[in-house]
Amino acid sequence: ALLGTVPAYASKGAYFGTALSQSGGESSDTALLSLESEVGRHFHMYRLYRPLNDTTLRGGAAQLMKSRGQPMYLNVTSEIGNRCVSWRSVAAGTYNRYLHSIARQVKRYRYRVYFSWNHEMQGNCNTGTAADYRASYKRVRKVFKKEHVTNAVWVWVAAAGNLNHDPAKAAHFLPRKVD
Repeated sequence: ALLGTVPAYASKGAYFGTALSQSGGESSDTALLSLESEVGRHFHMYRLYRPLNDTTLRGGAAQLMKSRGQPMYLNVTSEIGNRCVSWRSVAAGTYNRYLHSIARQVKRYRYRVYFSWNHEMQGNCNTGTAADYRASYKRVRKVFKKEHVTNAVWVWVAAAGNLNHDPAKAAHFLPRKVD
């Protein structure tokens, strides 16, 4: 009830967002609507965690957010299904067809899409060195640029625990361009 009393957007542009796990065959839009009803307000953003080969922004919660004109947060991991793929192979262009598909979907979404490539990069799917990660990140950005995607906001997410709480180690993974 308290959350319903604060302004929809913070004065500095913060958003109120979520990522959900559906239970018992529940659709993502039903889960989102249910949580919003419980909280007493709409979320401003919905976050999706997806592998390279499953990044649709159609249907479910993504479609609900789009119908409201609200942003999405899409994190794509360097995986095909549950199989890790190396950042080096992504950087070399091996997975360009997936990257082009992702870029076109983000572009078609029309509203802002906060995009992170392989967030918490030293987590479950460690697929190369810091240099490999930066090169793969650069490849993803290059594909988005080639597809003329202008609604993506580039987010870099590192987890302290994944990098042994070492800021110097994290800095090695930091791409040259983030928003």
